[in-house]
Amino acid sequence: NPKNFYIGIESGLNSYSGIGGITALIRANKTLFVKAGIGEGTWGYKTSIGLRLDNNSIGKWSYGVGYSLCSGIKNTKMQLDNTSGVTQGVALNKEKASCINFTITRNWSIGKKKANILNVDLGYAYALENKPWKITDGTMLSITGENKLQLYQPGGIILAVAYSFGI
Repeated sequence: NPKNFYIGIESGLNSYSGIGGITALIRANKTLFVKAGIGEGTWGYKTSIGLRLDNNSIGKWSYGVGYSLCSGIKNTKMQLDNTSGVTQGVALNKEKASCINFTITRNWSIGKKKANILNVDLGYAYALENKPWKITDGTMLSITGENKLQLYQPGGIILAVAYSFGI
C-alpha cells in the first residue's frame, strides 16, 4: 500500500542523514520522490536533499541523485601523523563540505498493512571540496595524516539503512 509521505530514521556511511538522523520522502508524482535528510556525522551536522526515481520499486531497485552539505566542526582535535612521522593530537577546523550523491536503493514493505519501508542505499558521494579543513596549531601533516583526514571528510562510498513509516 504505497504512501505519499514517509518519515524515518537512517544511519550509515555517507547517508542522507550522516551517522544518524531522520529522513523524509515526499511523493512528487507517480514515479518520483523528493528525499530530505538531517542528522549528524563525522563532519558536523548534515542536511541533504535529492530526487529518487521510484517506479513501483517495492522489492525492486530505485535510483537517486542528491546534494548534501555538512556544517563542519570548529576547534576540534584529531590524532594525525605529522611530517616527522609522529602521531599527535592536531588542532583543526573541519570546514563546510558538500557532495553530489548517486544511489541505488533496494526497498522492502514492512508491517501488517505494508505501509512502512525498509531500504538499503548503495552508491557514491562525490566530494565537491578538496581538503575542507584548516590546521590551526601549525602542524605540518604527512601524506598519511592528510589521507586520514580525507577518509573522514564527506564523500566516497554510500552504504546506508533506513526504516520509514508511511503516513
